[in-house]
Amino acid sequence: MAERKKPKTNGETRGRGGKKISITLPEDTLEIYQRIAKNEYISIEQVIARVAIEFAHVEAEASVSRFDAIETRKDRLKSDYLPESRKRPLTVLPPQGLNELEAVEEYSELFSELLHLDPEEAQDFFRRSVETTAVAGESGSLFVEKNDHLSRYYECYATNESSACFHSGSWPVDIECRDGTAILVFIGKRFLGFPVMVEFGSGRSFGVPPDCDCVLTLAPKTTIIFKSHHPAGPARDHSINFDGIASLLRDLDKREALEELPGMNKKGVWFKLEPKS
Repeated sequence: MAERKKPKTNGETRGRGGKKISITLPEDTLEIYQRIAKNEYISIEQVIARVAIEFAHVEAEASVSRFDAIETRKDRLKSDYLPESRKRPLTVLPPQGLNELEAVEEYSELFSELLHLDPEEAQDFFRRSVETTAVAGESGSLFVEKNDHLSRYYECYATNESSACFHSGSWPVDIECRDGTAILVFIGKRFLGFPVMVEFGSGRSFGVPPDCDCVLTLAPKTTIIFKSHHPAGPARDHSINFDGIASLLRDLDKREALEELPGMNKKGVWFKLEPKS
């Protein structure tokens, strides 16, 4: 028969230089600690001591990680003041056929209009488009969530209703609505000149077809991720069939079934995608 461990006395668990404190535990926590104490043949005080010591180690490691993150951020800020010859090259990748300066202009114009950013601040933001870089405007804020050589993920928060016109160029673009409501309106040759309005909410995403004129509208308190991918990157699967939408438009037009879209004074088609429950 296995020999039971002999319970330790309180004196055996007291470390030198320790301090005695008193705490009050919630009933459910106390019950858990009592079960542990019974199974381990130790006192509740010893259980609490073990938990406290383990938490102290975890917190110490977390503190070191936070310190390292702060120091890294400080180094990034310092690099903004380095001489031009020592600064890193621009990190914004241009859409196909555009140089870096034109890419900076394209993105800064879109988000300046959308969030009422200061144009000079917006251009500076996109010139130094690295992870954790952020900029705020009158109607919201924007920061780089992810940045690599084939994509840029910009997280955007709108405090007021706002909209902006843009051209997707040759870069594929996805827009994911995390909270609130976003509306995309597509107009271009791909859609036979008819407007296509897509309203989508939390938990939904929608791809923007290349070479298409778009209008992006955000409701107040809306958070979205604007994902811009380089055409040279790996092919992405879309659940949206843009050719199918064009075919639908052609069919509805023949049957004179297109309806005037709200706020546009033009006939087109409106897809309202309900948020996921």
